[in-house]
Parts: sequence; structure tokens; C-alpha cells
Amino acid sequence: MPKKKFYEVLRTFLVDPDSQNNFTHPFFKLLKHLEEFETCHSDVCKHLYVKTKCKKGDILVNVGDRSNKFFFVESGIIRTFSMINDKERTVQITLPGEFSGTYSNSVLNLPSDVTIEILLKSAVWVFDWDVWNDYKIEYPLLGLFEQFNSASYIMFLNERVNDLLFLTSFERYEKLLNKRSQFVKSLPLKYVADYIGSSVENLSRIRKILLK
Repeated sequence: MPKKKFYEVLRTFLVDPDSQNNFTHPFFKLLKHLEEFETCHSDVCKHLYVKTKCKKGDILVNVGDRSNKFFFVESGIIRTFSMINDKERTVQITLPGEFSGTYSNSVLNLPSDVTIEILLKSAVWVFDWDVWNDYKIEYPLLGLFEQFNSASYIMFLNERVNDLLFLTSFERYEKLLNKRSQFVKSLPLKYVADYIGSSVENLSRIRKILLK
């Protein structure tokens, strides 16, 4: 069976109502062009990104790394965390159909201030920004893809900040649960509590209320 191209993988998430989100939705506009690009320039695509199988506990980026990579999760779950007062604090949970990375640090060539790890056995597409930059002048579609990716990341950050400012922990958990309940329920409670800005005890109470 031939391996799927990236545009085929992306399309499966864009047409699946259960995995659609605001941050990949803009890529609908690029899908046809991406298909044409991958069909005509398969030799270039081999340098731009590669699909990688990862096992639980694998580290994609360590604190202090100068990473030039970003990631798209085809299956599995990625966690991004920071160390605050010698404790791990989960800042992002990346589910299938979503992008992850240290975009600002990569562009500015700064050391990463987070660690990105594999939470569950995963299939991850790894993109190389350095190679991307080499090719995007010759192929404007790549610059457009990067622009969409950057805008989607900013949208994610804005929504994340607004959620933390204006929603209760109960509402944040409900929202996360509605997003992809089957994945959220498979996560350790401490990671979910961290992500929604709650304690494990409070999250346990929230879950009991929702079960009633």
C-alpha cells in the first residue's frame, strides 16, 4: 500500500467533523494547491517534511534546544510543558490533526523555553524550517502555508489566553472535553488539570459533576 502524502493526511482531518478546529480550518483553501505541489514536486517534499513514528516518552524538543522543527500530529498525543518552581506545568496538549512546535523560538533562533514530549505512541510529521526557508522563495505556496500556520498559532494563543482569563475551570474542562473527549479521557488527570489551570482535586470534582 503506497504511503499517504501529507495533503491526504491533512484532508482527512479537515473533512472529519470530530477533528475540525479553528486552527486547521484555514488550510481548506490551500489543500488543492498543496495536492498539486506534492504531486509535481515529490522530490522537494522529501526534504521539507517526513513522517516519523514516536513512542511514549520520546522528546521532540528539550528546554534549551535551538529547534528548527515544527510538528503535525497524525495520531497520538503531544504535550508541551514548562518548568515553573521546579514543577512541570502543561501549557499545550496537541491532539491528532493539530500542529505543535516552538515557532517564535525557531524564527528568532532562540533556545526553547519548553519541552515537547510524546504522551502516547504517535505518528508525527516533522517539518524543517531551515529547508522550508530555502525553498519558499522558489515556491510561494510554502510561504503561504507558513503564513497560515503562523496565523493559526496566533489564533490558538489568543483563544488560550481568553479561556484562562474569562472561563471558569469547569467551563475550560467542558470545552476541552467537547473538543475531543476520547483523547482527553485517556490523559493523566494531572496533565489535564495543569492545562485548564486547575488542581487535580478540583478537576476530580468537576468530572464527578459531569457524570451525574
